[in-house]
Amino acid sequence: MSVVLLVGDRAGCGRMTTGTASDKNPGAAMAGESEQENELMLLRVTSKNLFIQSLQLESEVQPLVGIRAKISEIALHMAIARGVPLRVIPWQVEAAARFIEGRDQMVISKTGDGKTFCFLLASLCSLDRTIVVLTPLISLEDCHMATARKYGLKAVAINTKSVADDPTIIVKAISGVYHLIFTCPEMLEVNHPMFQQLSKSKIFQKRLLGFVIDEVHLCH
Repeated sequence: MSVVLLVGDRAGCGRMTTGTASDKNPGAAMAGESEQENELMLLRVTSKNLFIQSLQLESEVQPLVGIRAKISEIALHMAIARGVPLRVIPWQVEAAARFIEGRDQMVISKTGDGKTFCFLLASLCSLDRTIVVLTPLISLEDCHMATARKYGLKAVAINTKSVADDPTIIVKAISGVYHLIFTCPEMLEVNHPMFQQLSKSKIFQKRLLGFVIDEVHLCH
C-alpha cells in the first residue's frame, strides 16, 4: 500500500519526490522547466480523428515498458472510447506507476496541471483495487467523483451527507463496489464508525491499493 501527497504549487511544473522506508536514495523523479519539455504525448480527440503527437523530451525518453506502457495504453483507449481529450505527460504516468508499485511519493505541480489524473490512471490500471482519496471539502469530493465517473470508474463521495442519504454506502465501500472513495480526514479518525468498519474488514484491506492526500495541508 502506498501514499501519494498532491501539492498545488503555483510555480511548480510537475515534479515528484518519492520514497518508502526501504528506499535508500529517494529523490526527484522528473522535472522540467517548461510545459513542452515535460510533454510525452498530446491526445486531441475530434468527432472523426484522434491525433497523437509525440514530443521528444529534452532529456532522453526511456521506452515505456511494463506498468508504464499499460498506463499509457489505457489512457489512449479511454480517449478513443469516450471521446474525452486526454493529455498525458511523463510525470503523470510515472506517479501512477509508482503508486501502483507501492511507493510513497509527493507530487508537486501548479493548480490545473493534472495532479488528479495521476490517481485516475492508477485506478484505471487497477480495477480490482480501491483507492481512498482525502480532500478538504465536500465540493471537491463531488467534483473528483464526477470526473472519475466520466472515465467509467465507480466512484463515491463518503461524508456525513452521503451517509445520511444512503446508510448502506459504507457497506458497499467495504464490499468492493467502488474503485475510488473520496472522503475527508474526519471520516477516517480512529474512533469514527467508518474507520472502524474499514479497518476491520479483511476484504477491504485486501482491495486497498493506497491513499491519496489531495492538498498536503491535511497532514498534521
